[in-house]
Amino acid sequence: SDANTINPGALVGAPDPGPGVPNAADYGAAINVSGLAGDNFTSGTASNWGSFGGTTDNRPDGGSFSGGSLAVTGDGNNFSSFQIEADLTGWQDIEVSWANRGTGTGFNARIVEISTDGVNFSVLAGNTQGALTSTWITETLSAGSALDGASNAIIRFTLSGASSSSGNNRFDNFQLNGTAIPAPAGLAALGLGLVAAGRRRR
Repeated sequence: SDANTINPGALVGAPDPGPGVPNAADYGAAINVSGLAGDNFTSGTASNWGSFGGTTDNRPDGGSFSGGSLAVTGDGNNFSSFQIEADLTGWQDIEVSWANRGTGTGFNARIVEISTDGVNFSVLAGNTQGALTSTWITETLSAGSALDGASNAIIRFTLSGASSSSGNNRFDNFQLNGTAIPAPAGLAALGLGLVAAGRRRR
């Protein structure tokens, strides 16, 4: 990797992600599942969240090991949410992408919202169809300039439409991609350097 790239694997952190593990301060980005009902499959998989088998789809490094995925299950999680939290200071033109799949009684809709303060949210994609097949599908959304330079960027996924306690959607290989915000031309002229613009993955 180059100076503008970090390992996207840091975003998911662990095969069984937990609330605030890892945290954005340590890794630049984290998945927060505290808005979901459940206990990381400790008491079972019905209306819960945890890790099912993942995929190599949308892996930026071309690796061949699929690992685990974030699996959200059951009608007890209708209108529950999880969110990506990231420090995007110095970055612009942010796109978020991920692989997902689901079952026939899983969540058939989701709303994706973004925020820069954790209080005020705007809809990035509303009532989008969930992937209710056994085939992984890669999704990509652009935030335009809305998250440019945001030190407290949040991308929130709210799920709905599950019709059983065991229906599920799985999410894997989240990526945040953007370009470096160039330093003002005057700073470059003074020899303070210009940040190289390049695609970056978090």
